[in-house]
Amino acid sequence: MKQATSSRFPATSFCSLCLRLLPLGLVAMALSSLVVLSVSGCLSAPRSRPVVDDTNNDGGLGAETTAAREPEFRLLVGVLTTPSRYERRGILRLAYALQPAPAAQVDVRFVLCAVTDAADAVLVAAEAARHGDILVLDGCSTENMNDGKTHAYLSSVPRLFASSPYDYVMKADDDTYLRVAALADELRGKPREDVYLGRGYAVGDDPMPFMHGMGYVVSWDVARWVSANEDIVRRGDTRGHEDRLVGKWLNAGGRGRNRYNLKPRMYDINWDMDEFRPNTIAVHRLKNNRRWAAVFRHFNVTTLMAPNVLSQRYGAVPKAVSSGATHRPASVKDGIEVLQAYSKEVNRRLLELTNYYSSFCIAPTNHVVSRLHAAAMAMKAPASSNSYLLLAPLALLLLAAVVFLLPSLNSARVGSDGGLGVLCARRSAGAEGYTVAAPAAPATAKEEEEEKPELSLLVGVLTMPKRYERRDIVRLAYALQPAAARARVDVRFVFCRVADPVDAQLVALEAARHGDVVVLGGCEENMNHGKTHAYLSSVPRLFASSPYDYVMKTDDDTYLRVAALADELRGKPRDDVYLGYGYAMGGQPMPFMHGMGYVVSWDVARWVSTAEEILARNDTEGPEDLMVGKWLNLAGRGRNRYDLKPRMYDLNWDMDNFRPDTVAVHMLKDNRRWAAAFSYFNVTAGINLHHLSP
Repeated sequence: MKQATSSRFPATSFCSLCLRLLPLGLVAMALSSLVVLSVSGCLSAPRSRPVVDDTNNDGGLGAETTAAREPEFRLLVGVLTTPSRYERRGILRLAYALQPAPAAQVDVRFVLCAVTDAADAVLVAAEAARHGDILVLDGCSTENMNDGKTHAYLSSVPRLFASSPYDYVMKADDDTYLRVAALADELRGKPREDVYLGRGYAVGDDPMPFMHGMGYVVSWDVARWVSANEDIVRRGDTRGHEDRLVGKWLNAGGRGRNRYNLKPRMYDINWDMDEFRPNTIAVHRLKNNRRWAAVFRHFNVTTLMAPNVLSQRYGAVPKAVSSGATHRPASVKDGIEVLQAYSKEVNRRLLELTNYYSSFCIAPTNHVVSRLHAAAMAMKAPASSNSYLLLAPLALLLLAAVVFLLPSLNSARVGSDGGLGVLCARRSAGAEGYTVAAPAAPATAKEEEEEKPELSLLVGVLTMPKRYERRDIVRLAYALQPAAARARVDVRFVFCRVADPVDAQLVALEAARHGDVVVLGGCEENMNHGKTHAYLSSVPRLFASSPYDYVMKTDDDTYLRVAALADELRGKPRDDVYLGYGYAMGGQPMPFMHGMGYVVSWDVARWVSTAEEILARNDTEGPEDLMVGKWLNLAGRGRNRYDLKPRMYDLNWDMDNFRPDTVAVHMLKDNRRWAAAFSYFNVTAGINLHHLSP
């Protein structure tokens, strides 16, 4: 696979960073003698580096690990799935991204055969542009792995990756949780040729005629043999139980003679979801979110129940939850409080960083600077945090860390990725065959000073915990937009409460991976029953240390064109602003703004947070957009009103009323409507699914 070219790290940013981190390095040198006996324990502990990193064009560890060391071997994991399973792919990306990294290069691809539905074609193309982990095969017409898809996958891989072959190729189901480091350990001492590994089935006197379809591995030479073997197709041996057929091909051809049975470490989850094994390699039959949540809980993946993982990513544990830093909370309620506390702490820290490096949207190089600062903050833990004492000697490796992070220079820079919370330009070259945007040139110090943001905007997308698929689509929508010139736009998904234990597990994963979740607490998930008031009144407290110029409330069925909105705000006052789709009522031209999305200035949000009369009148109950207008009208607030109609509008039934000057389009209630919006605004322009190559 071709790798996108990284921009060169600017000398000015590098020198500034080194100067700021020099004291930390000196402190670390002083402490290193005290912790030398602990280093081996630190190095053996699992680390939260991703197995699948969507900030890397190759969808796996790829260049990120090779920058630090040569991998012992390379493994391609092909997850056979279907186009419409967006939510499942989102969960799988979280599952792989938050695993400890193996000492091997592991690349994960979602394998599709035919993307025939027009809406799926657009949305899958958006996934390909954003994540770079989609593989669409030629030569198969069905998504049924028992109807030729598995053969198409195994026979296509040697051609698709001929220029950079893997050592092993794996086929896995999308209801399988694979522990990649454990699998890599199993493969480490195995031959590189004629290998067939998985959960073996015994049939008659044959102990392993085939491997269970949940997931199996063949060596590269075996996959190449399948690709060249015309007898398989001539015999019609591509249709039937795919796992048995693979065994039949290899048995008939005398291939895969180095067979390894990983049973019982690969197994189906039981009905009660309570028979996990500590040495698990793969768990199968995760057919619903409840089962995925059980797996994440058992294997301590979920950061809601393990706040120390969030602390490793964002810095010291907040005082409110410091006592739970190394212990799983006793209840889901406790876990929600942990997430709420981290929500506030993460936002505060990220805002401090983005304020200091307010121009890092200009070039990918500055994205690395902010990530290094986040890593430095993570080393400044209080003495009560053992994990941070062990991290102190790593400051000596700062220069190595710079080299280690350089491959991520071509990453996408958006609020939903890596917790950085800033909407920037779409990612550079994703995969051979299409280019989303050219890499940005390095910015000089003068250019960075000139490009400091003129305004800052917080966009709160009010949504509900169970809408995983919708959030992933909204993240795509923001990630693949052009940057808002000279503006900092941070996007957060806003919840009131995450009461369901399954949602608590999965939302926590989102918080750990994306850093774009805000949990308010103390309100219902109905914006007409107080949620909008809770949001607007909480923002000034949550972001008090680094206030925004403007605060926006929007729905999760609204497609917001951020650059267009930023242009509208650029010349507006910073005080007493109320902007959106104005409704005329009686003799008043704009008594309130449509709930699809409206903006208030920071002073208005601060007033809402202190206006006790709103609660005294019980004015948090009712149509939320009408209520916001009522609050402001009674208090004489939001007098600078701006009506963006007709540039903000509802999408009609026929989906043919889009406008080229759109600021926001509402009523995108299903994927077909989101696909129509993406198509009209050329979100996936130039991406041909049938020309995606590695």
